[in-house]
Amino acid sequence: MALKAWEMFSFAGMRAFLVLYMLATFGFSDSKAALVFGSYGALVLATSLIGGFVADRLIGARMAVTLGAAIIMGGHCGLALETMMDVGSVKLQLFFLSLAAIAAGTGLLKPNVLTMVTLLYDGLGAGRRETGFYAYYLGVNIGGLLAPIVCGYLAAAYGWHWGFGAAAIGMAAGLAVLVGNRHLLPVAATRPALPLTGRRAAVVITGAVAPALVAACWALLQQGVALVIVLGAAFVVGLAYVAGKAPSLPPDDRRMLLPFALLLPSVAMFVMLYEQIGTTITLFAERFVNRELGGVQIATAQIVALNSAFVILAVPVLAWAWARLEQRGLGVPTQRKFVIGFLLLAACFATLHLAAGAAVTGTVALGWIVVAYLLLTLGELSISPVAYAEAGRLAPRSLVGVMLGLFLLAFAAGNLLAGLLAGLADVKRGPLGQTAYADYFGLLAGIAVAWAAVVSVGLFAGAVGKRLAPQP
Repeated sequence: MALKAWEMFSFAGMRAFLVLYMLATFGFSDSKAALVFGSYGALVLATSLIGGFVADRLIGARMAVTLGAAIIMGGHCGLALETMMDVGSVKLQLFFLSLAAIAAGTGLLKPNVLTMVTLLYDGLGAGRRETGFYAYYLGVNIGGLLAPIVCGYLAAAYGWHWGFGAAAIGMAAGLAVLVGNRHLLPVAATRPALPLTGRRAAVVITGAVAPALVAACWALLQQGVALVIVLGAAFVVGLAYVAGKAPSLPPDDRRMLLPFALLLPSVAMFVMLYEQIGTTITLFAERFVNRELGGVQIATAQIVALNSAFVILAVPVLAWAWARLEQRGLGVPTQRKFVIGFLLLAACFATLHLAAGAAVTGTVALGWIVVAYLLLTLGELSISPVAYAEAGRLAPRSLVGVMLGLFLLAFAAGNLLAGLLAGLADVKRGPLGQTAYADYFGLLAGIAVAWAAVVSVGLFAGAVGKRLAPQP
């Protein structure tokens, strides 16, 4: 949990003000900044497929996580250095290269942290496993709470380089936690599940893959259309790899493949809505929300901390409630939790729609954004940790890295869709930015309601639905 908290400190510190930084420093339009942000978020997760392969076939989960953490730290240091340079092509390319390093490093780290959590709770039952992922999620949001407050304050008060530098320090702390506690990890996390070659050759191959991955991310960050193609191809390759291994899997593992695949569309749709946090919700708060509280002006980046604050408060209550219902034979099936989650997301965007309409006469009270974040968080908690737990349960042990890589690839698709969709709210397209935001948030509310309807009428129904229901 501590490692994930520091990794999230690194990522959330970036998410809190990355779009604001691009607008202020490079003069990007809203739509271009949103696309870069969405592409970055997509690459952070898309590279997980390669990270899963590296761990499964070459160096094991623990070494992959260690290497990924070191690369992420280097990327943050590059961003801190870049902020102190004069504006120009070199500065811009160093910015993209640093983002690429963070994306590639996270691809090595993220799926394999999930692998280690899955191994820790292997064989303990669905209730214990889901509770374990709620604890994992709590660690994520401790980092997510501290990062916007600390990094946002430093960036606003002392300069952008202090904000990025704090994220680098956070990742260094996470790396220290991992190295210092490596003896506590499951034995299975220290070696590849299906070794491709000897250990020495595996290290050499990994040494070539890592810089190539950074270079690929650097190129794709600047080519949104190419990234769409690459994501589609990555899905095909990943699914083909799993299909090729399927005949050799035990029958019980093979039966898990279809329900696992049916999780992916809902995951992508959820992320597309949720990741508006870093783009349109942040920009709306920057431009049309009165952020003064008790005579103190709150930095826009710090408002993002509301999400993690609400998670920390709500996770223990929800974990206890789901567990109690399951003990009494009243467990809520995954599909119903998803329906609840999407309806809560719809309520969040309906609130923002009303707030944007009220902002036509100026700015709106901070309470609007607080209520929106509360609804967004409750929707998130009804979907995200449940989906993680199901993915961990359904993924065959011999393919767990690649399967969870595919799961995170669905998150990547959602991030890219979020960035593309956010371009519709570019305030420069109309005379009134408030109207653009009102229309856009209304559209998102409609999308959330529509997807809740899709899930409720049987996306996970029948035999597949039974496999996704809580296990005794």
